[in-house]
Amino acid sequence: MTLIGEFEPVPCPDGPASALCFVVDETGLWPGLGRVELHELVVQSGLTDSDLCEPQTRHGTFTATGGTISYVATGIDCPATRMLLGGYRAVVADWVITGGTGRFEGTTGSGRQNVRPEDEGDEVNTHYQGDVSVPGLVLDTTKPVFRGVRRVTVRSRTSTAVRYRMPTAVDAVDGTLPVRCLPRSGARFAPGRTPVWCSAVDTSGNEAVAVFTVEVRRP
Repeated sequence: MTLIGEFEPVPCPDGPASALCFVVDETGLWPGLGRVELHELVVQSGLTDSDLCEPQTRHGTFTATGGTISYVATGIDCPATRMLLGGYRAVVADWVITGGTGRFEGTTGSGRQNVRPEDEGDEVNTHYQGDVSVPGLVLDTTKPVFRGVRRVTVRSRTSTAVRYRMPTAVDAVDGTLPVRCLPRSGARFAPGRTPVWCSAVDTSGNEAVAVFTVEVRRP
C-alpha cells in the first residue's frame, strides 16, 4: 500500500530541546478496505552520531470506513543518504499496531514503512508492507471485471476525433462501477495504433485495468 500526502513542522508536545516534530497527513487506497486517511506525528530526536543519523518515532492513526487503526513506528533518518537517492531523503521504520476501534477492534500486526519526503516542498510518499489481522473482518480483495473491451478502427488521412463506446466494469460487491479511460472518447488520434488505458476501482480499493487500441487507418 502506498499513501501520498503532505508534511508540516509543528511544536513538539514533549522531548529534548533538539527534537524536531512534524505531522504527516496522507490518503490512499488500502486493498480490501478502500480509501484510508493517515494522520501521523513524527518525533525526530536530534543528531546522535558522526553519520548525522537521527532516531525517529512515528505515531500514526489510519481512518477507514467503520473505525481506526493505530500504530507506533521506530526508525532512523540519515540525511546523508539523500545524495545516494537522487534528491530524496529515505526513512525506513518498523511499525507495530497498538490498537483499533470500531470494526477494527482487536487488530494486530507489524511490518515496515519506507518514507520518502521531497527535499523541496512538502510532499511525502509512504509505502507500507507487513501483515495485519482483524478478528472477524472479511476483506473484499477481488478486482472488478471489465466487459465490452473492443478494438476500434476508423479511416482518416490525418489525426481525427474518435468517439468509442466505453467498456463497463462490474464488481461482485459494488456492482457496476465508473470507468476512466485515457485518451478519452472524443480525443484526437493520430494515424496508426494508439493504446487506450481504462481503470476502475471498487470501494474496497481493488483496481482493475483494461487496454484496447484505437487504429486510424489511411483510406
